[in-house]
Parts: sequence; C-alpha cells; structure tokens
Amino acid sequence: MSTVEDYQKQREQEDRELEELINSIAEAMTGNWVMQPCNGNRDGRTIQEEGTPYRLWIWKPYQKGGKIRLEVSGLFRVDNEWIGDYVRDRPKEITVSAERPPAAIAKDIERRLLSEYKQKMSEAIIGYTNAKKLEADADAATRRLAAVIGGHVPKRSNRGGEHVFYISHYNNPRVVSVDGGVNEFNKTVSLKLDYLTEEQATTVLRLFYPSPHYTRQLNLQPKTRTEGVQNQVQYIINLIEEGEIREALLQAVDLLDDLQRAEVRNV
Repeated sequence: MSTVEDYQKQREQEDRELEELINSIAEAMTGNWVMQPCNGNRDGRTIQEEGTPYRLWIWKPYQKGGKIRLEVSGLFRVDNEWIGDYVRDRPKEITVSAERPPAAIAKDIERRLLSEYKQKMSEAIIGYTNAKKLEADADAATRRLAAVIGGHVPKRSNRGGEHVFYISHYNNPRVVSVDGGVNEFNKTVSLKLDYLTEEQATTVLRLFYPSPHYTRQLNLQPKTRTEGVQNQVQYIINLIEEGEIREALLQAVDLLDDLQRAEVRNV
C-alpha cells in the first residue's frame, strides 16, 4: 500500500471519529440539535438546533498540556451572511475536555455558552433585520428619484450607507448632470448638480432660501414668548436698515397676525 493511500485512509478515519464525537454531542444537547454536512471543511463541524437560526461550530480536538481539548463557538450568520457586527459583547469561544462523555460536554456547552449565545444571536438578528429594512427603503427611494430624471442606479448602488443615482451629460454642458445619494440611516438626500446656469442655480437656491435673511430668521430660537417678539422686531428693524422694505412689511404683518391670534387664545 502506498504512502498516499495510507494518508488518505488516516484522514478518512479522523473524519469519521470527529463526526461520531460531534454527532454524539449534538444528540446529547437539550433540543433537537443535528450535525450539518461538512462542506469540505475538515477543521470541525457545525451543529444546529433545527427550526432555529442557532448554530455552533465545534473544532476538531487538539492537544494542549497533555490533554485533548475541544473549542466551541457560536456562529453569527443568517443566509450565509455575517451578522456579528449588529451586536456588542459577543460571547467568546469556550474550550472543553474532549475526554469527557458527550453528555457532559453537551451540558458544559449549554451552561457556559449556549444561553448567552442565543440571547446575543437574537439581538443580532433584530439589528440585521432593521438594517435590511433601512437598506431596502433607501434603495426604493433611490430608484424613485432616479425615475424622476430618467437617471441610472448602478448595480452596486450602496456606498457606505449611501445609495447613489445619477444622470450624466458631461459631453453636453448645456444639460444639467445630477449625482445624488440617499442616506439609509437618516433618509436625507444629497444632490450634486453640474452645468447649471446662474439663473438655474438661483432658482434652486431660492427654493430653500426665499430671502437673504432666511437663515438668520431660522436661527432665532426664543426661550420665551416675549423674547420671541423682541427677536422678530429686531429682525424687522434689520431688514429696514438694509433696505429690504417689502420684506420688512411682510414680516411685520406676520408678527401682528401672530400677536392677534395669541390675544384671541388668551381671552
């Protein structure tokens, strides 16, 4: 018999012994735990509680300090996707003696690892599910916005939590190009517009800043009603001093209306 054949038989024997051990541990655990196919990985085996996402990885035995040990860790995967980043303080792997009976090893795993692992895995699944929903919502918003301009959504549209869309006319500077993104975490939209005329840019800016003093007005944060009135009066005075008479009159009318409504409510 050749050396290659001897080596192959030895490996097959090790695999059988490993599977027998891990299968015995799975059968001894509380619940319906079963060993999963190895899928070519000879370093260990996965056991899973049927009907649940809970899976444990058991490494093949190794020798340490003259004793045979097993290392066991919880798997944080859903649909073959790693979800461990959605939870903090994941339980660390444990080591147990491989020389103990399978039932004793199973009890050790349940006592030292399983309860904490199940709790953290459940938290990770919630975080993963919520993240997937945010991602799907942002992707849908991206496609709606792209449809408005007849734009494009790249295959890998998610770039660090921002879902991008665009329409380019770089070969025709007379047509506006758009580079946009939807943030999946706060649902805000960013837009970069290229090749606008000054008139077009003014129109866009006036949508958000109706007057040069709009930002100043937004920054007024009165602590009391009296302070709010004083701020508004000062704002009107500033408008008059800067020659914005029409805007000052409009603000004065709004202030009088607010004061009248306040008096009616207090009657």
